[in-house]
Amino acid sequence: MTTIDSTIDTDELTLTFVAEFDASPTRVWELWVDPRQLERWWGPPTWPATFVDHDPVPGGRSNYYMTGPEGERSGGWWQFTSVTPKDGLTFDDGFSAPTASRTSRCRRRTARSRSSL
Repeated sequence: MTTIDSTIDTDELTLTFVAEFDASPTRVWELWVDPRQLERWWGPPTWPATFVDHDPVPGGRSNYYMTGPEGERSGGWWQFTSVTPKDGLTFDDGFSAPTASRTSRCRRRTARSRSSL
């Protein structure tokens, strides 16, 4: 995955990343909906994620934690607001800070996929 753009909107309290994956939209979608695959990608390399619950349907919820190098844990959750299979998903997320909204869209671009988060 290569991040090709990022945008901060302080009025809307959003942070958007645009990334290219050397994979088809179907393969990128599989990553988002399979918690075991998502654990291998979500979060920084030194803070791997563990998804306890993962229900990527409208109204569904994911609960996860990331484990730091010293064994410390930081929890998080997602509440899915919309899910369009193989196209995109939108979710609210929370940590120990106030919540924010995230959107991910998977689009085909030549032999690669582009995802906005």
